[in-house]
Amino acid sequence: MINQLFTFAAGILVSLERHFFTYLRIAIFLVMAWIGGLKVCQYEADGIVPFVSNSPFMSFLYHNSSKTTVNDKGKTVKEYKVHMNKEGEVKPDNIKWHQENGTYVFSIGLGLMICTIGTLVL
Repeated sequence: MINQLFTFAAGILVSLERHFFTYLRIAIFLVMAWIGGLKVCQYEADGIVPFVSNSPFMSFLYHNSSKTTVNDKGKTVKEYKVHMNKEGEVKPDNIKWHQENGTYVFSIGLGLMICTIGTLVL
């Protein structure tokens, strides 16, 4: 009795395996497209600056990753820390600095790469 029940359940699961993997691929694509699409937004691009700037593998992609400056408190900090935007804040000087740094170009490229990986999963 239990053996027949197990065999029946296993048969159902095996028949659904193809559908499961199809839905899994679609779910991965949706997540990757969402994350990649967000990278185009200025807010998201500003938010990844600390991660890229401090990364040993990606910091070379920014023009000002290694530059330092003195902040309001008189401490020497990396230049990007002075040009960070708080949520909802629009400071033209900071936006200009991010444009010169290559922040937005890199973010669009990263978003395209993430979307491409998501598409290749399909």
